[in-house]
Amino acid sequence: MRYALQALESVADLTLYGPQDRLGAIAFNLGKHHAYDVGSFLDNYGIAVRTGHHCAMPLMAFYGVPAMCRASLAMYNTTEEVDRLVAGLQRIHKLLS
Repeated sequence: MRYALQALESVADLTLYGPQDRLGAIAFNLGKHHAYDVGSFLDNYGIAVRTGHHCAMPLMAFYGVPAMCRASLAMYNTTEEVDRLVAGLQRIHKLLS
């Protein structure tokens, strides 16, 4: 998890939500782009994330966002898969900026 959080911090305009000490879920948004759009681009790159309000509307209101992307990692995910997520987000940022 530490590797993933550090790698994601390298993505320009990426906002991470939640504590540093977490288990497997990483919630994020990329700039002002809607989570659904970011999720659709990632899907086209073969990367699956969950998008939406995740049945947590009060949390979305707390952060002032309509939706978030969520990557769920487990012990079997590799650093290469994390790198692929980061590369996809960097590509989306470049494309949409």
